[in-house]
Parts: sequence; structure tokens; C-alpha cells
Amino acid sequence: MIARMTIISFPPRHVLAYEYFKIVALTLASDGTISISEDESYIVIEDLNKYCMNLQTLASKGKPLWFSRNDRRYVIPKVKSCVKTPEETINEWIKAYTNQILNKGPSIIEAYEKEEVTSPSTLKATLYEHGRGYGVSSKEEVKLSLNQVLLGLLGAAVSKIGAIRMQQETRSIYLLPIRGQSIDRYISYIEHLRRIPMDVPYSVKCLHIALKALDYGDTSDTYGIEVMISERGNRATVIDSHYASSSGFTYSLVDLTSELKSGKQVKLLKWCLNLLIRSYITCRDATDEASRLAKAIESFCELLLCYINTGSLDYKYNALSTLKRILDDTTAINKSVPKLSRVIEGEVKVEDIRKAIMACINLLQYIRPVVKKKL
Repeated sequence: MIARMTIISFPPRHVLAYEYFKIVALTLASDGTISISEDESYIVIEDLNKYCMNLQTLASKGKPLWFSRNDRRYVIPKVKSCVKTPEETINEWIKAYTNQILNKGPSIIEAYEKEEVTSPSTLKATLYEHGRGYGVSSKEEVKLSLNQVLLGLLGAAVSKIGAIRMQQETRSIYLLPIRGQSIDRYISYIEHLRRIPMDVPYSVKCLHIALKALDYGDTSDTYGIEVMISERGNRATVIDSHYASSSGFTYSLVDLTSELKSGKQVKLLKWCLNLLIRSYITCRDATDEASRLAKAIESFCELLLCYINTGSLDYKYNALSTLKRILDDTTAINKSVPKLSRVIEGEVKVEDIRKAIMACINLLQYIRPVVKKKL
């Protein structure tokens, strides 16, 4: 018989704490550590040791979170006092929390269900139908149990892709899973997105995520719900929320690779495209001729994305022309090699970059637009 104290309630549905908590719940449920009630109102811990171990593993994958002035004044001291640690990171809080459970048993969970805490600003932001986002009124007080705060913050840290500093505010980007998505696949998309800077052009990002989709043969093209949150002063406000898509790149690449003769050819194509993305990231801020390689790769990605979505041959021929020009730019390629060798494991040679460019020229001969499929 399962003891009542092994039950943890979900946070209220109208705040993002619910979505973040659910990420943790789905991850733990994937291997039987917990079970989730049919109405998604509570979880039941089935294996206490695995619960603690898996929470610590998840915490090690999280990114630092933003806290408001009021959070630091009222919420954080309460959390630190309860879990008995002077540290101020999610990772350390989860370690202290799980160590208490391992030492004293499930009574800690029962006690923390009754321990009410004012919600941190990040957890009480409100999400509306993946299209409109509003902050909860600054006068509205959202109360959560300590379990909900800890698991909610853990889910936020795990789902955070990164942050951009804009004028006087920070904008953090989170990725939420879509219904029915494998939680392992969802986590792998987050890890993949963290490998590129937050401010890369949309077309480069689309190609980058499509390469991860190739690992799964994932033709859905939609890989999550991307949420942008403005974090300033004493509140966090959802300012954008949308289904995240590779805008057809996934469709076209999966379709193309299904026609290649061998897995070796698919592996080579992926290696070449990944090298070009790494070349763009490494050389985009270069102060010498290597910047020309980055500009050419960015232009290629934009033109290819336009071709995929419109079927216009003008975009295809312009992409081909861009690649041929940079292939002939020996100085730009030579200047990029030492920069890439410093950031990519193993020595990068001029021949490697030229091979990657030639692979993209070859790709343009066979890749098909998806505009007709969408219609």
C-alpha cells in the first residue's frame, strides 16, 4: 500500500510552475520512478531512492535561473532555511532536499507538502494557449508547497535553453514539450539547442535542429513549445510563446536522406552540415577574411530555407552561386582553419571545409521543397 506522504500535488494549472513541474514528472515517470494521476493533479513516488537519484541527475543538467529582488528577499531565504543549505543554486537545493529524504525518509516530502512558500517570479508567469502571454498581476499572491517550488524550479532549469540581455532586461528562452513527445527526445533537443548561441539567425537554427531530427528520422518538424520570458525588476512576463519548428528543413532533409544509398552517405552529409554550422558560429565575429565564410554560410542557410518553403528556383540558384563563390575564396577558407581547430576536437583542414561546401552544392541538386506538401 502506498503511503499518503509519497504523494505530491501539481501546482495550479494557470501558472508556468505547472508546465515546469510536469517536465520533471514526465521524466521521472518514464522509468517508473513515479506515476502520474490520470487528471494530472498529483504524482505518486514509487521508488524513493530512484526519485532522489534522478532529481540529482536532472539538476546537474539545469541552467542558472533568474530571481527577482523580492525572490531574493523573501523566497530564497525560506527555501534555504527549509532545505538547510547556504547555497543559492537549484543544483545545491536539490542535493540538500534529496539528502534529507534519504536520511529521514518520506516524512520530509509530507512535511514539505504542508510548507507553503510564495511562488518565485519565474514560476508564477502565466502561459495562455501558446500564443498570448501575460504576467500574473503583481498584486496576486501565488502560494506553492515547497515540493512544488523545488520541482518547478528544477523543471525550469532543465527546460531553459539560454538567455539574451536586451537593454535593461534579460529575456530567457525555455522549451516545453508537446503532448505525446518522447521525454528523452525532448531533452535531447534542449541539449542540442544549447550548443549554438541564442542570437544565431533563424535559418541557421532551423538547419541545426533539423540535423538532430535526422538522428530520429523525426518528420514532425515541430520539436517543442518555445517560450520567451522578460525578466526584470520584480516580475517575469511571458512575451512570446509559439510552437517551435524547423520550418520545413526537417521534412526536406529526412526526405533526402531516405533516398541516399547508404548510412555512410547520410553520416557524411550530417558531418558536412555540422561543420558548416560550427564554421559559421566560430567565424561570424572574425575581424579578418574568415568572416566572409560565415556570411556565405548564413546566406546559404537563408536561401535554402526560402527555396524549401517556396519552391522558387531563384533561391536555389542564388544559394548555389553563394557556395561556389566562397569555394573559390581561398583566403577566407584558409583564415578559418586555425580558428576552427581551436574549438573543434581534432585538427580541421582546408580540405574538410571544401568538402563540406561541396556536399552542400551536391545537396542542392537533390533536395526538394516542401511547399507542395504543406498545401
